[in-house]
Parts: sequence; structure tokens; C-alpha cells
Amino acid sequence: SARALPAAISQTMPPDSVVERGPAWAILRDVDGDLSATFDSVVAPALTAKAVNVTIRLNQGLVILDAATAKLWGGSVEAKGRANLAGEPKLSASVHVDDVAVDAKSVLFSGQAPIAGTVSLAAEGETVGAEVDALLRNLNGKGNLTVLKGSFAGADLGAVNDRLAKVKSLQDMISAIEAGSRGRTAFDTLSGTFVVAGGVVSSQDMKMRAPSGEGSASGTADLAARRVNANVRFALGNLKEAPPLGVRLQGAWEAPRVFFESGEFQSYMIQKGLSRFLKNLSGGKRKTSPQGVDEPPPNGKVKVKDVLREVLRAIPQ
Repeated sequence: SARALPAAISQTMPPDSVVERGPAWAILRDVDGDLSATFDSVVAPALTAKAVNVTIRLNQGLVILDAATAKLWGGSVEAKGRANLAGEPKLSASVHVDDVAVDAKSVLFSGQAPIAGTVSLAAEGETVGAEVDALLRNLNGKGNLTVLKGSFAGADLGAVNDRLAKVKSLQDMISAIEAGSRGRTAFDTLSGTFVVAGGVVSSQDMKMRAPSGEGSASGTADLAARRVNANVRFALGNLKEAPPLGVRLQGAWEAPRVFFESGEFQSYMIQKGLSRFLKNLSGGKRKTSPQGVDEPPPNGKVKVKDVLREVLRAIPQ
């Protein structure tokens, strides 16, 4: 305020005058030269990068990042890019991430990373804007992602796969499904490509291989809003012919709402068990009505315990 200025200056300014300040980077428009810097470590909220090396050239508002490298979480990060600060800033960059270990309890995601594991990524993009929010919302680009020996949040499909191989009662089957509706699913590999349009990352071709089966994933992530909308479809290794189980993540990426979708899977299991039951009652041959509907033999007495036994037989032992 004017009261913070020397008296000789403050007397020449109205009390309500406002001193205009540009963004912190505006000074770079008037600086020419080369800059190289090396840091043992750089600390930022929720992460610490080590062995940081940066080489920059400045020329009348044009900033060229020749190279920026760092060690992060057991892996390495490398970036190159340029920024034209004349007028509205325009930025373009490419990033390579190799073998960076993202922990499932990373504080970057409030202790619940949607995807964890050893991450490798290659991406390139461009954007315009003077503030972080504008830069994120105007970002366009593309890239590819690979995650090894990791896990995703929302369900433990490995537990479902293991328990279904040991069920002995209807309650066991229900418990197996419930056990899978929480926790994390371990996988060996997750890989695919993505595009960024207007600050929204989207992917339709993510593939997953896991000890308990195989899956696919698709979805979007809004970088500025920090929100995710993703769908995972997972076929259990013990029941490859069954419909896949589904996991949907929706909401703030620090704590998305998780929806475990098993309706089609459960219907299939019951339908398969009943089909086998009717076949056994008919001596190995199904009897059908003129409309093509399965019928039990006219003199057969159907007992509930027999139905449940045959339903459970649909699950491999």
C-alpha cells in the first residue's frame, strides 16, 4: 500500500493507488543469456527430486529448455521444451519418465493412488496461458504409458478369483464377491496410449495382465478439475468364459467413488448352474417348450437344495 512507501513518494500518490505487478516469470521477457544449474535435491510438496540438472537459453522472451533431468522415486525424468513469453505465453514440451516407482499410499493422491507400480511414460504436448489453471485447461498432446508390477484401487479381483475356486456353499460365493468389492488388484503389466484435448486426458486401449486374469481399461482425467472417470473390465482366470467383472472410478482423483459392478457375472453363474440342473433332471437332454424355454420333466420334483448344488457346480473346483 502507499503507507509502505517512502514519505516523499507516498505524498505524490493517492491513498487508493494500486501498484500493478505482473506474473513472476514476466522478468524473463527482458533477459538474454544461458543458464545451467545443478541441484543435489529439489523439494516440492509431496515429492523430492534428486540430482537435478537444468539447461536453459533466454532470448528476448523466448525460453528454450534444452534439457532438464532428475532422479525421482528410484527412476529418472527428462524433459525438453520451449516457451514464447511475448504476449500470451505459449508452451510446448516433451517428457520421458523411466522406472519411477509410484507407491499405492503416495501422498500425491492423499494416500490412495488410483494406479501404483513402476511407471514409464513418454508424452508431448502444447498449451497457452498465463496461469496454471489456464495452462492445464488448454493442454493438448499425446503419449503412452506402461506400468509394471503394480495395482489399481477399487477392488481386489485377485481375491474373487482365488475364493471362487474354493467355494462350497452359496454363502461362500456371496462372500467371494463381497471380498472383491474393496482393496486393490495386483497386476503384472498395464500399458496403452492416451491423448490430451482441452486439458482432459483420455484413453480407450489400456490392457492389463494379472496373476488372476486379464483386463482392459478406458476413461478420462480432467487435469484442472483433478477428477477421474475410469472403467476397468476384468476377466477372471478361473472363469474365462464368464462376463468380466467391472470397476468404475468416478470423482476427485484423490478419493474417487468406487463402484464394483458384478451383476452380469452373478447372473451368468446362476444361469449356468440352473442350466446344468435342468439338463441333469432330463437325463442329460434338455426339454424345451414350443417357445424354446427349458422345462423340467413333468414328474420331477425340484428341491431348493438341488438347485443350489447345481448352481455352485458351475464354479470350477
